[in-house]
Amino acid sequence: MKLKSIKQIKNLAGQRVLLRVDFNVSLGDNLEVDGCEDFRLRRVLPTIDYLTKAGAKVILLSHLGRPHGKKNKSLRLTPIARRLTTLLKRKIVKLDDCIGKKVEQHLDKMHNGNIVLLENLRFHIGEEKNSDKFAKDLAILGDIFINDAFAVSHRRAASLVAITKYLPSYAGLLILSEVEQLTKFFSKPKKPLVVVLGGAKIETKVKLIDSIAKKVDYLLIGGGLANNFIAAAGNQVGKSLVEKDMMTEVKQLYKKYSKKIIIPTDVTVDDVKTKKLEACQKDLIDIKQYDRIIDIGTKTVLEWSDVIKQAKTIFWNGPLGIVEDKKSSHASRALTELIAARSKRKCFTVLGGGETVWLIQDMNLFASFDYISTGGGAMLDFLEKKNLPGLKPLLK
Repeated sequence: MKLKSIKQIKNLAGQRVLLRVDFNVSLGDNLEVDGCEDFRLRRVLPTIDYLTKAGAKVILLSHLGRPHGKKNKSLRLTPIARRLTTLLKRKIVKLDDCIGKKVEQHLDKMHNGNIVLLENLRFHIGEEKNSDKFAKDLAILGDIFINDAFAVSHRRAASLVAITKYLPSYAGLLILSEVEQLTKFFSKPKKPLVVVLGGAKIETKVKLIDSIAKKVDYLLIGGGLANNFIAAAGNQVGKSLVEKDMMTEVKQLYKKYSKKIIIPTDVTVDDVKTKKLEACQKDLIDIKQYDRIIDIGTKTVLEWSDVIKQAKTIFWNGPLGIVEDKKSSHASRALTELIAARSKRKCFTVLGGGETVWLIQDMNLFASFDYISTGGGAMLDFLEKKNLPGLKPLLK
C-alpha cells in the first residue's frame, strides 16, 4: 500500500497544517495523563517536530471519549495540552472549540512553527456522522491536511474522511510506519507464526479470526473471546462474559481450525456472588455457577509457553484478562514476560491495543518488543481488510 507522504510536500513554511492525531487516552481520577497513558502522544511527536522544523503552523485535531456531540467538561483536551507541553518542552496553545469565528481569528495570529490544539472534535455531532458541513468548517482552518491517527483510521469520521475532499491530504510519519510494519508482518513472516488474540466482542472478530487462522500456525485465544470458545467446547463459564447468540459461528470456527486454535485449559476466576475478588485457579471442569473468568490460568501459561518458544513471528492484540489488577493477572503477566523474552533477535514480535500496551508499560517491558502499534481495532481491521476508510483517501 503506497500512500501520499508528508515528505512529498515541497514547501511547508507558513502553511497551516491540520494534523489529525489520536489523543484518545485514559485520564486518571485527577483528569491528567500519566506516564503509562501517553504512548499515543509520544508516537506522533516526530511528525509534529518534522512540521515545526519545516516552518509549518501546526493545528492539532483529536477526539477524546464518546461525548456524542455534547460538551463534556471531563472530556476537554486541556490535560492533553498540558502533557504535550511537557513532552515537547514548549507551550501548546489549546482553544475552547474546534470550529467557528473565534477559532479562525486565533489561527490567523499564528506564527511559523507554532502549535495549537483544538477542542474535542466529538463535541460536534458532525464528526462521527462524517458530515460534509463539519468537514468544510474544519477545512477552512488550514491549507493542508495530514492524517497521523492510525488508531482511529478504521472509522468514517469527518476529520478523517470527508475533510480530504477539501484539502490536499497526506499521511504522517506514524501512519507510514504503521502501514510499513504491519504489511511487513503478514507479507512474508518467518514460521512458525503465532497469533495471540484477547479482548472481547467475538461478534466483531469472527471474520478476522477466520482470515487470520488461514495464515497462522497457532492461534492462542484468551480474554473475553476465549470465554465463547470455552462455552462452545461444552464447558461451563459461570457468570463470565459470553455472547450466546454467536455460539453457532464460534463452534464452526473451532471445528474448522481445531488444529490451530488453542484455548485455555485452566483459568483465573473470582466469585461474583460473594463479591470476594480473591482470584483462584480452576480447571475448566471445575468452574462453578457464580465464578467469573478474569484471566487465563497458570497451567495454560505453561502449555502456551511451548508454542511461544517455537515461534519465529508473534502477533499479539488484546488483553487476556483483567490486567489492571496485579493480584488477579499473574498468568497474563507471566505470559507477557515469556513473549518479551522471545522477542527481538529470536523472534519478530508485533503487538497493539490500548490495554496490551498499558500492560507492557506497567511491567517496564516496552523496549522488549520489535514493534508496538498505536492501533487496536484499526490494527486488526488493517490486517483483515488493508483499505481502511481513513487511509483510502491517502492512496497514491
